[in-house]
Amino acid sequence: MISQLLRNARNAQGLSIAQLTDILNERYTTVFSKSALQRYEKGADIPPNRLFILADFFHWSLDLLAEGYVQNSRRR
Repeated sequence: MISQLLRNARNAQGLSIAQLTDILNERYTTVFSKSALQRYEKGADIPPNRLFILADFFHWSLDLLAEGYVQNSRRR
C-alpha cells in the first residue's frame, strides 16, 4: 500500500510529519499540510501531482507506485 510505503519512507529518514511537511514546502511549489500527510499515511487517496512529488523526494520508481496503486485497487 502506498500509505505504508509513505510512512516507512518517512520513518526511515527519521522525519516527523511536521519535518517532512516543512521540507516538501521548501523544496516544491505544491503546498503540503501536516493533516494531508497524516491522511495519506492512513490510506487516503493521494492526488497524482502530490504523489509524483513524494516519488521524487523519496526516489520511488514508477513501477513501485504502480504496484502500490494496484494493491490499493484490489477488492478485499
